[in-house]
Amino acid sequence: MQKPKKNSPSTTLTAGITDSANTIPVAELSVFYDADGALITSGIVIGYDSTTETYPEEITITAASGTSGAGNLTGAVRGISADGTNGAARAWNTGIRIAVMLTSTGIETIEDNITTTYTDLGTHVTDATNPHSVTATQVGLGSVEDGAEINIIEAVKVNGSALTPDGSRAVDVLCEPPITQKTAFNKDYTTTATDIKMNGVQSLGTNDTIPRSDHVHPTDSNLQKQIDFLNTLNSPIIGVSWDTTSTSPTLTRIDAEGNTLGAMSTADFDKHICFGGRWRCVRNRTTGAITYGTNARGDGLTLDGTAGDVLVRKPIVYVKADYGVAGTGIARYWISPRPAAGFVVHPAWMQRNNGIASPIIYSGAYESYGYLQ
Repeated sequence: MQKPKKNSPSTTLTAGITDSANTIPVAELSVFYDADGALITSGIVIGYDSTTETYPEEITITAASGTSGAGNLTGAVRGISADGTNGAARAWNTGIRIAVMLTSTGIETIEDNITTTYTDLGTHVTDATNPHSVTATQVGLGSVEDGAEINIIEAVKVNGSALTPDGSRAVDVLCEPPITQKTAFNKDYTTTATDIKMNGVQSLGTNDTIPRSDHVHPTDSNLQKQIDFLNTLNSPIIGVSWDTTSTSPTLTRIDAEGNTLGAMSTADFDKHICFGGRWRCVRNRTTGAITYGTNARGDGLTLDGTAGDVLVRKPIVYVKADYGVAGTGIARYWISPRPAAGFVVHPAWMQRNNGIASPIIYSGAYESYGYLQ
């Protein structure tokens, strides 16, 4: 995935183009290169500041005639996010602004990458074929002689009795075979049914301890943190329904399909990016720098206004509303952290940036406040 263009600087068309032109003349080519000098080929929007919301057109390119100064973007594919006439390829005049922006196509690419990462992580966790190519030496078995495969039924004794040919136990309690070889996981003692030593935290020899963190795979808690992070980014669509024919103000939580959800705790909302993604912060009135605390509540910050404006950082929210089946009087309202069929960007995220949806907005943390210049 290509890197974004920081602050999305813009340039202008140096000549008019038709709705089928695949060469785009611009005044400054450097705005289409990332910090590493790589050409950005997608997320390019012509006319992003147009006062007519159906006009902005997203394109992709394959090459540029240079890295700076006036030149041409070539291999353009026009109107790639068109929905009917919205965003469709059109003729543009000289002087129209063009820039690299965060578009719905870019957001969908991020979502696809997250889904792929989540799938790959799950595959790796369940992979029992030694995916890291761990050697016998790395786990303290470098001196153990490799022997031919033996018949487990004949060779393994359990509490002094052989396993039966069908694999059933010959005794009531199954114990590990005695282990007397020193490895990274046990000392010179045997493992018994009530004293299992192979748990990764026992001493090596008499002094050193082999902690779980030295194992190749992460601990369960660290792995769960990674899964929780991916789940947060993939937060589900949720909503509420209200029976407008009833005198009760009670709302019912629903899923994307309108089905009633079970009980939800504050922890559920903390993990949902539309809610848990809101972080209190302080904005320096002189430099504009944003400072965050150690958590979403803002712990560690000065929140009385003396250190700057106390704000709340809010990730973008998409919304949808309907009145259910005609005649039922059921009103429903949903929110989503990503674009979805029937959803639109909440108006609060459209108030700035010349009509282009902002991925993040900041608003005052308190109902009102004031300070002397």
